[in-house]
Amino acid sequence: MCGIVGLRFETAMEASTGVAFEKALARLDHRGPDARGRFSDPAGLLLGATRLAIVDPAGGAQPFTSASGRHVLVYNGEIYNADDMGSWLRGRGIALRTRSDTEVVVESFEALGVDAFERLSGIFACLIWDRAERRLFVGRDALGVKPLYRLGLSDGACAFASEIKALAALADQPLRPDASGVLEYVSFQQTAGARTMFEGVSRVEPGVWEWQGGELRPRLQWSDLQLGAGDESADLEALREALDSAITRQVPGEVSFGVALSGGLDSSVVASSVTPTPRCYTGRFEAGPEYDESPWAKRVVEDRQAEWTVVTIDPEQCGRDLDAIITALDEPAAGPGALALYSLYREVGRHERVLWSGLGGDELFGGYVRHLLAWGGERWLGEGIAFERDGQVEERSRRRWPELTQLVGYEPLWTRFAEIASRRGLREAYWGLLQRSGPLTTRLRPEWREESDQVTAMWRARFDERTRDDFLAGVLTFEAETSLQALLQVEDRLSMAHSVEARVPLLDPDWVAAVRRVRPSERMPGGRLKGLLRDVAADRVPRSILERRDKKGFPTPLSLWARGPWKPWLEERLLDPQARVKDWFEPSAIEATVQGATDGPARQIWALLCLELWLQRWA
Repeated sequence: MCGIVGLRFETAMEASTGVAFEKALARLDHRGPDARGRFSDPAGLLLGATRLAIVDPAGGAQPFTSASGRHVLVYNGEIYNADDMGSWLRGRGIALRTRSDTEVVVESFEALGVDAFERLSGIFACLIWDRAERRLFVGRDALGVKPLYRLGLSDGACAFASEIKALAALADQPLRPDASGVLEYVSFQQTAGARTMFEGVSRVEPGVWEWQGGELRPRLQWSDLQLGAGDESADLEALREALDSAITRQVPGEVSFGVALSGGLDSSVVASSVTPTPRCYTGRFEAGPEYDESPWAKRVVEDRQAEWTVVTIDPEQCGRDLDAIITALDEPAAGPGALALYSLYREVGRHERVLWSGLGGDELFGGYVRHLLAWGGERWLGEGIAFERDGQVEERSRRRWPELTQLVGYEPLWTRFAEIASRRGLREAYWGLLQRSGPLTTRLRPEWREESDQVTAMWRARFDERTRDDFLAGVLTFEAETSLQALLQVEDRLSMAHSVEARVPLLDPDWVAAVRRVRPSERMPGGRLKGLLRDVAADRVPRSILERRDKKGFPTPLSLWARGPWKPWLEERLLDPQARVKDWFEPSAIEATVQGATDGPARQIWALLCLELWLQRWA
């Protein structure tokens, strides 16, 4: 993997521009500690790359120029069918000089133009310069796995980079918060689509684009994020073959790799499918059994006879890491699981160059409890489902709907959902589950409330559009476009902060295409969360993992820490009269959140804390 930077300009380059470009490139050294390269064209272009060498360490240096000299590429990613495309190129008389997939990308583009990206299967972000026609092409993989951002500059210039911190080195003025982006984060704990939390900085969306006339013009766009689009029945054997192919072609042949094993189904499928058996890495908290997944992970480790490293995550160390985490992320996203990920990748970085995870399984197969509500919530409301005092679904409902046992432990979620749905319908109830920061959005300072409502309305319009026809299908697509992107951002930044390439085999393009063809209801047969994936993996994953129903992601004991080791520190940061979040929220709301951190959702305190640290850095 790599970090890439590009600068397109129309006027003569000043000496200071070259200095700033080198500074931008240096800010991506963590993404590519093995080499740094650059290319300049007097016609108005600078390209640069830092390289983490995975494939053909000796032959894939960047920027990479095609054999003809016409096209120059900087590229971050991995093409999984590079061998097949390389054979195709050689069959056309193109003699490849290296074994790197970088060369395959640039020569495929030279042979096919933009259409090359219809045949290249992988994850990538790239910049391609056509020296003959002075055209700059910008590409990002269909699922948005690899990041790319752009920043408009004076005199019609534009900069591109893998991370926003690199763009900050090229900006005409210091980067400033974008109010709509901040308010979007407050409501949803991420920004989505092109918007970021910075004025003038936008996310390049999946597709192939051309920088022309001061804007990105689409040249090729995909529909891969429409995860709910399928209308076929499931073929288990075909899906097993597709999974095995995806796993096999992602094994890095020249460097060591490991698997992040949580004890849940998705990472267990990955760890149980790959040969040779990789070392497994598991994070755990010493805060009670509900925060320790290692006993479950151990079952897979023993089944595979794998080497195993368990990382115990320390609250004091996490507190010291927070500033580094915010710096790595550029803009905060998703929940407090970032604390565990950062600690895990720090340990992995001492041993491996590549780490696989199970990210993507929940979004493809319907793995979150909220997906169960999307699947059957409307029917169950009519049945009058109730819970016993011990939290179990009452026996009458359990006999009629066995899948309801998956709601054990989620009674507050169901109660909240049912209360809204009974009055305002399924769509309104599900929408309420997607707003992450809860009461905080109602306690904004008066000057921000109208703009916050506008941001929420934009999200709501997209949600309504996606879920208009088939609700479950629309939910899967909407979440692929939003929450999955936040998880990918966190995975990429925190792995790269430790110079580790994160691979997500369950988001392999060919595997995703195979799953997308299956209608969403058959991915949750009978309402079983990830039921189809369980059936596909029945020949390889320990039965205890397949039958497990109590997995809850990677819970972080943030509420426990808030009343223990973090309490003085939280009060110092958030209740200080000079705290930056007081420019956005009513002070009483901040105090109530901090003082009530042990009772309210941990995400609220996490959102406030991340926003404060981010504002201290950028405001």
